[in-house]
Amino acid sequence: MSKIYNFNSFYFRNGPSNSLFNTRFKSHGRRLMAIPNMKTAHLSIFDDKTWDLVKEIPLPGPGFFVRSHEKSKYLWTDSSLSAAKDAMSVIDKDTLEVVQTLTPLPGK
Repeated sequence: MSKIYNFNSFYFRNGPSNSLFNTRFKSHGRRLMAIPNMKTAHLSIFDDKTWDLVKEIPLPGPGFFVRSHEKSKYLWTDSSLSAAKDAMSVIDKDTLEVVQTLTPLPGK
């Protein structure tokens, strides 16, 4: 069952399709987690132990999902809750910067 969390103006969804456990990764000796903000166009990066905000990465629009794999150096996130709903942002786990935004050709 999904649950939507509200921390002031920060909204995120935790459920079977977007678990906080799927978005944890190591970067520069720290354990971090990436959480898409459903209200603003940011991917929020938190310290896994303290829940301190490490960085907010600007995106084309608010999104719903973030994915990665422990062996990948990238995070993938969408902007499906915006006009840029087809955009996928690829984020480097080390620099915490968007390295590419992918958008399909119209009609594809």
